[in-house]
Amino acid sequence: MIINYDVVSIKKEKQQIRNMIQMRIASIQYKRFIYDHIICQNIKRVLLWKEIRYVFGYIPYSDEVNISFFLQYARDCNKVVFSAQQRATPAVYFTNDGGREIKLHNYDPRHTLVIVPSRACTCKGVRLGRGMGAYDRLHNENPQYFFLSPIYEVQLLDNLPNSPYDSYIQSVVIEKNIFTSKENL
Repeated sequence: MIINYDVVSIKKEKQQIRNMIQMRIASIQYKRFIYDHIICQNIKRVLLWKEIRYVFGYIPYSDEVNISFFLQYARDCNKVVFSAQQRATPAVYFTNDGGREIKLHNYDPRHTLVIVPSRACTCKGVRLGRGMGAYDRLHNENPQYFFLSPIYEVQLLDNLPNSPYDSYIQSVVIEKNIFTSKENL
């Protein structure tokens, strides 16, 4: 068995960062509800700026930005909203409100927003995810779509380790700002 020590060391470093981020998020626990609303307001700006018709969102884990406020707003604005479901295997699929499975590539990339969860990001679009590579694969299979990640400011880092399998996202949204990487548009 051949072990690539670079990959092993990157995985260890990523896990250390995930642990650090959990502690940082715990430090803002009492403010998270307010921050979730502010971040969702900032995502609304992207919705208007990009002329979005289709929104692919995620169901947040307990330490992720709750985007349900934004998803409801998108529904109220007559946008078509899909929710990510994760199977036991590291794969992402989306369902509509009726629970039917949807394929991302069936929708016009010029009018589609894909919101992905992150543990940490840089303002240049380097993303540290949940650790299974599901959203990296989704992005690599569908690079023509606009990918955005909402995070708390405490999750914004200067640098993150990345491997050849990691993908970059086009926009990172925090409480105070929206970072858009021109290289990734």
